[in-house]
Amino acid sequence: MADAKAMQTIKTVLMSTQGATGEMLSEGIIHALRDRPEERHELQVTLLKMVTQVLSSTRTTAKVEAEGALQQKVDEAKKQLDVRKAAVATATQALSSAEETALAQKAKLDALRLQVTSEDQEHERVAAADQEKAKEVGEMKEKRREVADLLTAMQEKGNGEAISKYLLETRMPPAELPLIAALRSVLEKEPSERIGFDTEAIKHLQAFLENKVAEWDAQVAVITADKANIHAEALGAWAIHQVAGENVQEAITELEKVDSAVVAAQQTLEEANVTELQEENGLSHCMSELLLAGDRASQCSAALETLERLAAGQDIVQEVPLMVTGEAAGAMEVDSEPAAGLDVEMGTAITA
Repeated sequence: MADAKAMQTIKTVLMSTQGATGEMLSEGIIHALRDRPEERHELQVTLLKMVTQVLSSTRTTAKVEAEGALQQKVDEAKKQLDVRKAAVATATQALSSAEETALAQKAKLDALRLQVTSEDQEHERVAAADQEKAKEVGEMKEKRREVADLLTAMQEKGNGEAISKYLLETRMPPAELPLIAALRSVLEKEPSERIGFDTEAIKHLQAFLENKVAEWDAQVAVITADKANIHAEALGAWAIHQVAGENVQEAITELEKVDSAVVAAQQTLEEANVTELQEENGLSHCMSELLLAGDRASQCSAALETLERLAAGQDIVQEVPLMVTGEAAGAMEVDSEPAAGLDVEMGTAITA
């Protein structure tokens, strides 16, 4: 009788590769290997050849699959995985670049906002200075107008009190005080009545007031020139402030675009990672199929070697077999009339 462990090896391979047919064949070889080679009848020999052919065919198919279609599937899956890995690397780099651009754009926007604040402060400062100069020019013109009005008033009768008041407020030298006192009575006369000293006093007053007008004109000219410069500076500051504000708006728009690019790059990377994972799973499946095919080929080779050894009678023993349980025990059961039972069972299996 064949060694039970060796028989189980063959039976396992047959059942795992041939299903129900393998189970039928494994049950048959139990009887085919009961006798030594020289004692086997034709049906036993035929069954052993059939099992050998089945195992050989299965091994060949497994090898062809492993070396052909399955290997091609693995190679193709590896190529696709490499493509996906490259896509992930590209998407990762694109995301990194987009994020760097976004950071740079944010820094630029912050700098522009600071510039706007600075330009706003500068514009307010220069605008305030411009207003102050305008006020100063207005005050000087008002004082100049006051003197000009006095020049007109001295040509008429009266106004002596107003002109005297002005002369006192201007703090004329003490030597001029008698003139101021005399002017009151002179200005109360009609211009046609002014003669002698009156005429000299009026001439002196006119010269004094005209000199004051000239002084105010000179000061107004200076201040007006300063105001013009300050006003030009204010306009320039306003223009710079406007440009800075426009730059901020452009930077905001650009940042929105950059942020959108970051989101798109993140989505692309996520999709690339998902696709890479799918390709990895596909490669893993192909590798499993290839390994299984290789295992089937190896198992069939081992089963063929075991079958060849058993068929040659190397592991045949005549002793009563060891007690086994379960499926092996059922496979090793024999009829009370072995020869007749074997003929009938073998004949039925081959016919089928």
